Amino acid sequence: MEKLSNDSIEIAWDRKFLDLLNEREKESRKQAVKHLEPWISILNEGIQWLTQLHIALSLALSGDFEKDKEILVPFALVGSACAHSVAIRRLILSGLDSSAKVLLRTLIETLNVCIAVMDNIVLSNEFRAAQDFEISKKFWNQKLSPSKLNSILTKIEKSLALDDEAMDDLKGWREETLSLCSQYVHPSYVASLLGAEPPSVLYPYNHSPGILGKTSITSLRTLPEVCKAIWYFSRIGIEVLMKFAKQQGEGSPAWQAFQGDNATAFVIGREIYSKIILRYWDYKTPDIFEEDNKVE
Repeated sequence: MEKLSNDSIEIAWDRKFLDLLNEREKESRKQAVKHLEPWISILNEGIQWLTQLHIALSLALSGDFEKDKEILVPFALVGSACAHSVAIRRLILSGLDSSAKVLLRTLIETLNVCIAVMDNIVLSNEFRAAQDFEISKKFWNQKLSPSKLNSILTKIEKSLALDDEAMDDLKGWREETLSLCSQYVHPSYVASLLGAEPPSVLYPYNHSPGILGKTSITSLRTLPEVCKAIWYFSRIGIEVLMKFAKQQGEGSPAWQAFQGDNATAFVIGREIYSKIILRYWDYKTPDIFEEDNKVE
């Protein structure tokens, strides 16, 4: 019987391939839940917080486009960020860390763009209007390229009276995280090998086949960055949204988003989540990561 072999993986062509996929996913999930704490639990909290915010925005919509148009963009972006966060969680639990890093780049850009458009109603309207691919591409290059987006975020941080040291730390963190993700968004030899043969979460110096999923020690680098990206949005983004709601005035959809139980949940949850993140921000994890785990 003809077989495809890859060390510990041996696949007969007539085998039920779905069974093998399910088996690998189940094993990866078991290892992830056991060895990727506290960050799996922290991400769960972050996803719940984003969900509460999206529900609050959803309930604030009146159904009248003219009234709702000012919060339709943050409504869509926060909802998209929720879905991206859930997808990253599932990828990591399935042992697909390299794929999770690719999506992390999209999550970060989604949350950062949301902050930018909430701070600038003209930019928000242009973002919503750019629905054709070519127009959207042109708009993105002109208004939301990485360098321009970084300048917008820096300006917003300054308007919130953050000190220079805090702003420098946040800028450095943003740049480092995007650099990490870019290694996976744009294929490279090392990143590709780490996807095919990731270092095991149990034996960090042991690279083993990961083509069908394998819980990797590198997820302990990915998970904190996902959680911190949500944290950054919860601190800066909500301040911008509150300012926007005040500008729109009582009774506006933006103002309505801060009313009711869901609003209370995301406002209070924001503070709880921040305490958790700051407690574990410098949580010591193994030193065996992509840049230290050279392959030949």
